[in-house]
Amino acid sequence: MAASPEVLWSAPPMTRCECAEMRFEEIPEKLARERLSLEDLGKRTGCGQTCTACLPDLKAFLASRR
Repeated sequence: MAASPEVLWSAPPMTRCECAEMRFEEIPEKLARERLSLEDLGKRTGCGQTCTACLPDLKAFLASRR
């Protein structure tokens, strides 16, 4: 029986939406200032909407800020 492959490397968490060129650090203030939901922000800016690769890390980032 072959041993299960181990994960030896994982990518660091994303810190920005590359598609919208927006740093995660900017987002909480923008959401509060403009009274937007994350979905509304995505509709306005494209953040998290184009390739969606940043969404898991963005959601984790926002959850850690609450």
